[in-house]
Amino acid sequence: MTELLDKIKSRGYWQVIIRPSTFVEDKISNFSSLLPLIQSKAVKIRGWDFPYISNRDDKKLAVNFVEQALDWEHHKEIWRFYQSGQFIHVKAMTLDWRDESTWWPADEHWAPKTQLGVADTTLTLYEIFELASRLAFSDAGDSSMEIDILISGLGGRTLYIDAPNKNSFLRPKVGHLEDFPIRVTVPKVDLSTSVKDLAVRYAKELFARFNWETTDEIVAKLLNV
Repeated sequence: MTELLDKIKSRGYWQVIIRPSTFVEDKISNFSSLLPLIQSKAVKIRGWDFPYISNRDDKKLAVNFVEQALDWEHHKEIWRFYQSGQFIHVKAMTLDWRDESTWWPADEHWAPKTQLGVADTTLTLYEIFELASRLAFSDAGDSSMEIDILISGLGGRTLYIDAPNKNSFLRPKVGHLEDFPIRVTVPKVDLSTSVKDLAVRYAKELFARFNWETTDEIVAKLLNV
C-alpha cells in the first residue's frame, strides 16, 4: 500500500477527504454495511467510476474502515471509507501514466507532468462534489459536509483542451504553483442542488492560476452531465 502511494505521489495526483462535520466514531454502526454503502454511492458518469471499486482486487477490512488499492494501466488509486463516514481517496492523474498503459499508450509527444486537461479536471471536481452529496444523504452524512481537495504536481504544466470539437488555446496557459488546495464546508441542503456550481467555481479558480480567465458557461459545457 505504501509503495503504491509513493508511486502515485511521484507524479501528479488528487487527494480527497470527505467527512461529516460532526465526528462520531461509529456513525455507521454496522461494519458490514460499509462496502455496500460506498459501492452504492460511487459516481458513474464516464468510463471509470469514482471511486472505482474492483471485484477482482482484494479489499482490506480493518477495525473501523474498508480500503482498496488499484494499480492498473494508467489508473492508480487508493480509497478508504471509515465507520465515522470519512472517505479518503488518493488517485493519480491518469495522463501522467500513459507509459504504463496499453489502452492509452504514450506517443512521441507525451511526457509526464507536462499537461492538465481542462475537461478531465472539471469532471473530477464534479465527481468529488457529487460523491459528497450522495454521502451527505446517507448514513455517512451530516447537516454539513467538509470537503478537502489537494491537486498536486501542477508546477510547469500547460492547460490543454481535452474536450471534443474544441479549439486549442491561442497562447500557452502555464501554471507555476505546485499544489492547489480546496477546503470547503457545504450544508447538506446546498449539496443537493449545487454540485455543478461548485465544480465550475473551483475549476475556474484553478484555471485562473494558469492565466485562463473564463466564464461559468464555458466551464459548465466541459461537464456534459
